[in-house]
Amino acid sequence: ATCAYFYSYHWGRQVRHAMQGRFRPWFAAGLASLTAVHGLTIGHVLKVLDDPGWWKTVAFIYPDEWRWLADTRLVEMYLTAAALFLVILHLRGVLTGTKNAAVVFLGTVILPTAALMLETYAIKACAWEHFYMVGPKHW
Repeated sequence: ATCAYFYSYHWGRQVRHAMQGRFRPWFAAGLASLTAVHGLTIGHVLKVLDDPGWWKTVAFIYPDEWRWLADTRLVEMYLTAAALFLVILHLRGVLTGTKNAAVVFLGTVILPTAALMLETYAIKACAWEHFYMVGPKHW
């Protein structure tokens, strides 16, 4: 419920800012990245609920997929915590303006996403592609 409120508020705010001519593309890009990472968890939960044998099949084909999934959860927690921390710094006037945008975008979008994607090449995992796989329910 809190995620639904968070995203409805912030995406609604982006729409309002676009209509008022105050749209901030860097903030929207960061919000889109956070939304996408949280979407991976929602997608995983929905796939497991749809087909209980799906994850076992994915793990058999890609033995290191669990690592990627665990790291996705860590990135989610990091992004959420970092974003809240940076909001607090911004509200206190410690980190404002362009410096705030650069730190937010690099620290909560580019670097974590790059680390997650680079890790995919080093382990036997298929990353987000496993969401397109089907389990025994569909055979």
